[in-house]
Amino acid sequence: MFILYMADLVDMVQNCQVNFHSFADNSQIYLHCPLFKLEDCISEVCHWMSANRLKLNVDKTGLLWVGSRHKLATFGGCAPSLQVGTDVIRASNQN
Repeated sequence: MFILYMADLVDMVQNCQVNFHSFADNSQIYLHCPLFKLEDCISEVCHWMSANRLKLNVDKTGLLWVGSRHKLATFGGCAPSLQVGTDVIRASNQN
């Protein structure tokens, strides 16, 4: 039943042209692109969830930047954060 319910979400996220993994109690969205594209997709997910009487749990939403040491060093210790509605998701320090 869960898979049927989530089918619309999968279609919507794929239209955002991002990669998506869904598990029994978790969904992951990831991509190689500018941050605004990810924010737009998450905003659409929030709207879909709201329309289906669900809510994105921002406390359990994480952001992880992955790259070479050299590339990550370009952030200068201040990796970009993700804006989700009025909430800000900061990058995790943990691998």
